[in-house]
Amino acid sequence: MSSADWRSRLEGLLAEHRREQAAESAKPDRIDAARAWHAKLVDNALAAPGWPKSVGGLELSLEDQLDYYRITTAAGAPPHPCPLSFILAPTLIEHGTAAQKDRFLGPLLRADEFWCQGFSEPGAGSDLASLSTRAVRDGDVYRVTGQKVWTSMADRADWMFALVRTGPPGHRRAGAKRPGDYRSTDGITYLLIPMDSPGITVAPLRDISGAAHFAEVFLDDVEVPVENRVGAEGQGWSIMRTSLGHERATAFLADEFKYRSTADKVIDLVVTRQLDTDPHVRQNVALLESGVRTIAANSARALAAVLRGEDPGGVASVNRLVKSEFEQHMHALALRAVGPHAALGSRAPDAIDKGRWTFGYLMSRATTIGAGTAEIQRNTIAESVLGLPSHRGEGRRPAAVVPGAPLAVAEEDERELRDVLAKTLAAKVDMAALLDPKRPPQAVDDAAWSALVEFGLPGLATDEALGGAGARRRLLYAAIEEAAKALAAVPLVPTVTALDVAVAVGAKAVAQRIAAGAPAAFAVPLHDSGWLTTGLELPEWDGRRLSGAVPIVAGAPAAEVLLVLARAAGHDGEVLVAVDPGGPGVDVAAHQPLDLTATVGEVTLTDATGEVLADGADLRNALRHARRHALLALAADSVGVGSRALAMSVEWAGERHQFGRAIGSFQAISHRCADILVALEGARSQVMAASDAETAADADESDYLVDLAAAAAFDAAVAATEGAVQIHGGLGFTWEHPVHLLLRRATANAVLVGRAEALRDRAAGAVLSR
Repeated sequence: MSSADWRSRLEGLLAEHRREQAAESAKPDRIDAARAWHAKLVDNALAAPGWPKSVGGLELSLEDQLDYYRITTAAGAPPHPCPLSFILAPTLIEHGTAAQKDRFLGPLLRADEFWCQGFSEPGAGSDLASLSTRAVRDGDVYRVTGQKVWTSMADRADWMFALVRTGPPGHRRAGAKRPGDYRSTDGITYLLIPMDSPGITVAPLRDISGAAHFAEVFLDDVEVPVENRVGAEGQGWSIMRTSLGHERATAFLADEFKYRSTADKVIDLVVTRQLDTDPHVRQNVALLESGVRTIAANSARALAAVLRGEDPGGVASVNRLVKSEFEQHMHALALRAVGPHAALGSRAPDAIDKGRWTFGYLMSRATTIGAGTAEIQRNTIAESVLGLPSHRGEGRRPAAVVPGAPLAVAEEDERELRDVLAKTLAAKVDMAALLDPKRPPQAVDDAAWSALVEFGLPGLATDEALGGAGARRRLLYAAIEEAAKALAAVPLVPTVTALDVAVAVGAKAVAQRIAAGAPAAFAVPLHDSGWLTTGLELPEWDGRRLSGAVPIVAGAPAAEVLLVLARAAGHDGEVLVAVDPGGPGVDVAAHQPLDLTATVGEVTLTDATGEVLADGADLRNALRHARRHALLALAADSVGVGSRALAMSVEWAGERHQFGRAIGSFQAISHRCADILVALEGARSQVMAASDAETAADADESDYLVDLAAAAAFDAAVAATEGAVQIHGGLGFTWEHPVHLLLRRATANAVLVGRAEALRDRAAGAVLSR
């Protein structure tokens, strides 16, 4: 059956499912209903949207997979009753024999057979490599003896996929010379074990919610056919990593919609409980929405990597940690919303929503423990993704990417742009000049600016008819990020912002001049919430001349083009006026900037002449459009600054030794670096997703997405640069070390188009009013 018409066939099947549900007089058992639905999906060749067709999947594109999950989630279709099956499935697809695929994948998809995961043991939880369950080869079978624990669904599972030890721990690798060359992960094998085998005993464990979601599994000389081994003997650890890597990439795709649904219920609860005006609650609502968006964007990046044939491990590991801590934040906010009812147990008659939020809060404590604690996840991110020294003294692994670079880049043109621009700027930026105490406050790195102009900036994303390159905006933001990472002392963000204002109002000649490389600035009063676009603080335009002052204007001392927002005399609204920064009546006084790589000035206008570019409703709409772009440009700059701080921190953490060890092997350092990476990757994902949303049909939604992305980027950059100073210790507090340049730039960025708290409050208002 062709999968080309999957969408219409799926919608037809969902409609039939709804009719059947409506006709049922009694509510069916949840598990039975889910099994029936997924069997129907398999029977109609509509299961497994991302699997290859050769193993019964639809092999859909990333976009179509997203649509598939949106459609099924919106229709309320039952999720698969055994999600653990989808940790095993990618492993079988990649490493299983043809016979194993034929035997297991069909029943797995139909939910005819349930699976449990036999990884954790009493002495090997987060430190999974310490597992001791033994499997001894005896002819055509392995004899397995040991104990597994925290085994979800063990009481109803038909099969267990398990890691067992078939060789000694610490097996010496070929050519081993150092302690790190002896790995306890050697000698581990991946087995598929029938749960009805003689010698298996399942003992349920009651968890803190009062239910028994887990179990201990005892294995006493259990015979497992050798044909049930996945991959080669002793290769179970690397096979398991494939399993978890794909699970974290593809499962999060479906999780996006699950979290969206639950988060919306929490937001509804906040409104119902009349807490939508509480400032603290509003901040948490915005963080909740930001978390959903981060998971969605990270998931899409991870799955795109899988579809390109790349390892999604870096993004997937980051998203695993984000997801686990997000669940806890979400349920904590729900408990805040129910107020005094949070004192009631989940089975209390008066519990809000039948106690689901109390129960969910208790169960969410497991999210940062199961499948590796949050601390172990940070170890993994620090050591496997960033390449920091092992906390166990096992040396260093190669970093997944160069620290500070994106963990996944979807398009080849973006990858090339980043590489070329980074190399170009590295040869141009003069760090000694930046640190010269006698450097004038209005100084600009002309060589770096010329290189950027030659590269196509600032007009990279401007229409070709206006002198630009017509590239997608995400490429512009990638370029801004790389310029910031290089600490280029150029007025790129102020110029891009002024260019966006000119383009938005249709000022073709001005836009062409800026796109050709003329530095520019937009003079508008600032407030915690961003630009002040109305009121008495604006300069006044009397119809012929401008008078007034704008005290803080980024890029003004370097500007050759100055756009001024003014109020028309007689309260007739606002006008946008282009003035010559060197003309009569225009005074630009350079301030000493906090950000030594930038220029900031006060613009004073005394009967200055200029050209009116726009007014009225068209101007207001243009400013809204330009404000979004300005926030994303500054957010991209902040992500670049934070990324440079991360790179410097990782490098120093590997070089600096204390107490006979590299400081990066201490978890106080490595976990800080991991947290910086997680925050920056989330911010980068949100910036790019918000950029893409501007081209969507519902562009109005991009307003609050931009606010959330910018708030995440500003906070991440400040945290990254403060953390970098701390990691460098006394050296980081010296003028001679450039890390303080990053701190200065991140801190200045955080106030130039709105503070993070104000942006989140505005976003919360949009979310709560939906």
